[in-house]
Amino acid sequence: MKENNVGSVNDVKQVQDKEGGGVNLGRHRAQCSICLHPECKEIEQRWIDWEHMSQIKYEYQVSHDAMYRHAHAVGLFEKRKKNIMRALERIIEKVMTTQPSASAVVAAINAYVKLNGSGPGADEAQGTNPTS
Repeated sequence: MKENNVGSVNDVKQVQDKEGGGVNLGRHRAQCSICLHPECKEIEQRWIDWEHMSQIKYEYQVSHDAMYRHAHAVGLFEKRKKNIMRALERIIEKVMTTQPSASAVVAAINAYVKLNGSGPGADEAQGTNPTS
């Protein structure tokens, strides 16, 4: 059987879920349509990279509920939170093709710069005009 990001398929370790209960990873992996999907790693990576759920559902033919159950069971929400810069990059990349408000663009740039550790750039981002 294929290996997953969280351990072996026979792993029966209990993981805390959002309600504070336990998830039996062995049982989860045996029944989860995401774990059993031949492109499980790609699905997980796209989730972590803040890919839009409708795109993941369409391309991999997985349900919204299955993705969220899987993400909770194997700890993808925490990995996704740590990858917030990717979400900010997506906002910044769309500036030329959408009509976001100037304040939303500046806020995204400021957050990105601060998270990127380039603090001095945040001052420059304050004066950014996204329409020029």
